[in-house]
Amino acid sequence: MSPSALVNGVQIHYEKVGDGKDVVLLLPGATGSAKKHGPQLENLDREKLTIIALDPRGQGESRPPNRDYPADFLYRDAEDAAALMKALGFDKYSIFGWSDGANSAAILAARYSEGVKKLIMLAGNAYNSESDFFVLENLSELVGEDYERAITLNWLNTLLTVHQRDENGEELPNITADTLIIHGDNDEYLPLFHAEYFHKHIRNSRVNIWENGTHELHLKFPDKFNAVLQEFILC
Repeated sequence: MSPSALVNGVQIHYEKVGDGKDVVLLLPGATGSAKKHGPQLENLDREKLTIIALDPRGQGESRPPNRDYPADFLYRDAEDAAALMKALGFDKYSIFGWSDGANSAAILAARYSEGVKKLIMLAGNAYNSESDFFVLENLSELVGEDYERAITLNWLNTLLTVHQRDENGEELPNITADTLIIHGDNDEYLPLFHAEYFHKHIRNSRVNIWENGTHELHLKFPDKFNAVLQEFILC
């Protein structure tokens, strides 16, 4: 069992590897856990980096409680992550967030800007467009059974009924960290305009459009992705 810390009234489990002076927090996507960052936990340079990957509340080993998706779940995940890093004694760190984790990473970086050195966002979505609703509605027919199906449908229902991302980008201008926005040109869920939106609203940001990149390109191209991630964090 991975270690855990009591934050905001729940036990948050996490993985910790490496003992480098530069600290990076990894935030997974919807219904995901630290295992979704396996290639990063296993292969990033442990002499240069200290790597923390968490299971969001209700996912992986951070149960009970079981996962739920209130309208503010992205903000709740951001606050849990910030509280975990404080509990672990890290007051300055970088963040890599993927998918929903990218959105929570942006919220964390905006609200706790003094503590975030670098921000890396992969496959985040800035707001729910009409095309996103079409994809989400079709996803509801593809998910599995039992517990994971119930959790995924709960997540989908929240996205389909609540406009949870701020289309006006009110949080984003508060981000002061150097930011790398990565998006695959073959992302099966999110069009490129999401990356462009983030770039427009986050100062000190740059965009890396990944050729032949899918929504999970950090898993499909782990060696190349890790090199890009590590170079950005350490530069």
